[in-house]
Amino acid sequence: MSVVLIVSLLPLLLIGRSVSDCDDIECNQIEEYPDSSVVFSAVIFRHGDRAPELPEVYANDPYKSEERYWPGGFGNLLKRGRQREYTLGKFLRHRYSMLLPETYYYHDINVTSSDLDRTITSALCVLAGLYLPQAYDHDMDSDIVAPVIPVHAINMNNDMYIMFKKNCPRYAKELDSARELKYNETLSQGMGPVYDYLTKYTGQTIDCITDVNRIHTALLIQREQGYPAPAWTQGPQYPLQQIEYIGGLSFYVRANSKVQQRLAGGPLVTKIIDAMLNKRNGSLSPDYKMMLFSGHDTTVSIILHTLGYDKVVKPDFGSSIIFELHCINNQYYVKVFFKPSGFSNQMIPVQFPSCHLPTMCSLDEFKAVHEHLRISIDQWMHECRDGFDGMSNGFTIIC
Repeated sequence: MSVVLIVSLLPLLLIGRSVSDCDDIECNQIEEYPDSSVVFSAVIFRHGDRAPELPEVYANDPYKSEERYWPGGFGNLLKRGRQREYTLGKFLRHRYSMLLPETYYYHDINVTSSDLDRTITSALCVLAGLYLPQAYDHDMDSDIVAPVIPVHAINMNNDMYIMFKKNCPRYAKELDSARELKYNETLSQGMGPVYDYLTKYTGQTIDCITDVNRIHTALLIQREQGYPAPAWTQGPQYPLQQIEYIGGLSFYVRANSKVQQRLAGGPLVTKIIDAMLNKRNGSLSPDYKMMLFSGHDTTVSIILHTLGYDKVVKPDFGSSIIFELHCINNQYYVKVFFKPSGFSNQMIPVQFPSCHLPTMCSLDEFKAVHEHLRISIDQWMHECRDGFDGMSNGFTIIC
């Protein structure tokens, strides 16, 4: 996997509970700490709050001046976004204080990001919360001595894990078909006036579910930043519920079929399952305790739906999927959670009906349930081009 190395200046003094004998995998539950059986965690999270991206800026947008309203640049992380990711890092420090030592060691954690400023910066903010002393909670800009913690950014053209931009004609065809199908379904459900309404007030043609989601996203960002909402978005005539529904569909269609789930979600799910298997076998090298993946709303939604999560989800900034490998009485189990927000401690268990236990799967069960998703790079390349020789059509723009 091609990566670019990005470094972070983070504090030398670190927070959390001290860890005594956790370097060796011990399969004994410590009653005082209910999560002390965790021996490995993988966290996929969305970047923090950002400015609108250029495709989200509409013709009649009162806040389309980048210089005036978004001086950090379109698409880049906002102050609130940095705070949100820092809070996520503090949550991870608290939850995994028995797993992850206070002092950074390069064999303990691996951090991977898509190759965009907002995801790289978000990863650095999570690391700041994960390792920064409590003394600096309210002063993240302090001039402090810091070690170097790397964030590995995957080149966009090679990214089949997080941003899903690596060329895959078969997936692109599946996505186009799913989008057209869902668009036609919204028309048959009587939602055509929603597209007409947005076209009228945005000053540009809105004729697909992706367009609706972009407008909705821009309005949400502006509201969170405290900018007054346009008059046409207020009052009973504004079809908010339908807009939210259509916007959610733009995420659902990305992992709508088994083919999409295998090609878009399979590579990252494979990487995490392989890491857990190697952790159990003592062959994970380096022997990481934690893997972080800094991505996008599309990353979170695709992996959720790939895992069988059946609700339409528009992932919030800082939302995450958390995989935990537990060792209890010399047996290995997997728990998966969806954390809807970086500012909230709420964790929703992802259930797997095929597993025997209600709140977790044995590692072997988890592997078996998702065996159809496991895919090598060579398999991925072959399946992406199966029936599409000579075509070049990569993944589409993400949000």
